[in-house]
Amino acid sequence: MYVGDPDYETVLVYAGDGRRISLIGQSGDAVDQFHKPYDIYVDQHRRVYVVDSLSRKVVVFRPTFDESALERVGKTADRRR
Repeated sequence: MYVGDPDYETVLVYAGDGRRISLIGQSGDAVDQFHKPYDIYVDQHRRVYVVDSLSRKVVVFRPTFDESALERVGKTADRRR
């Protein structure tokens, strides 16, 4: 299970028994970093799509997370406005 944590700007990964097994991302503007991860979708190929509401982007991760994000759709917004 994947849970977006907008307060800590990460995505938590849990096993079926409720144990936390991984953490994805951190705060920042790089392609694999977040500012308020809001929604998460996993496709049939187990790619993980993370909607980052404050940065106005969608980040796509491989199922193994062994490399950084596959791609970013959208671009980081100027949050000073």
